[in-house]
Amino acid sequence: MSNKWNLSSGYQSNNKTNLQNIKLSQVSAPTLSIVTTDEAKNYLKIGCDVTDDFIVEDLVKASTNIIEHNCGGLCICEQTWKQYQKGGIETIKLLRQPVIGIPTVSYYENFTDITPTNITYTSDFRVVESELHHVDGFFEAGRDGDGYTITFKTGLFTSSTYNSSYNNKLQILKTAILRTVAFFYENREEYISQVKEGEWQVTYDGNLPIAVKNLIMPLHTGNGII
Repeated sequence: MSNKWNLSSGYQSNNKTNLQNIKLSQVSAPTLSIVTTDEAKNYLKIGCDVTDDFIVEDLVKASTNIIEHNCGGLCICEQTWKQYQKGGIETIKLLRQPVIGIPTVSYYENFTDITPTNITYTSDFRVVESELHHVDGFFEAGRDGDGYTITFKTGLFTSSTYNSSYNNKLQILKTAILRTVAFFYENREEYISQVKEGEWQVTYDGNLPIAVKNLIMPLHTGNGII
């Protein structure tokens, strides 16, 4: 019977969840941004004060991360990630998309082993979009603590393919990032709402404005993320 993948915790079989101890770490951050500091400052209608540049630049980075998170682990610009997890499953779902090229897969004997035994990808695995499939149909569980390390590149845009001219996905993501930058720039405190005259209540749920959520909804990967 085929296992049903649970994107945030591992996989499910016969209604029983088996945790895979998935760990993610970013190997290299993107060197490209689809929203420049000048674009963000222009959108915010602020002047050329250099002091503000650092604030706006940080807001662009933070807003980009938030949009990627709310898109289910979508990576906008090329970056490299490393995913660790145990075997004992039929399919390994890479939790950042879209995958660029062929991932490097290594088998390690425990989480602290710094020299894992390399496995030749082309002879043991095949990739279907963001999923890895073993040619034998199953990723062996091995001993307790054994597992797999997958290093992969991901991103919608790379430095060689990025073009700032009109592109539907690009324009949606640029608008979403700029709207989020403006939201955090203009709302520097928690939400404050008046419950009734003379009484105030502070509320903050950390969510994006509904307009931004609806804007990026078509680009969601469908992944639960960690």
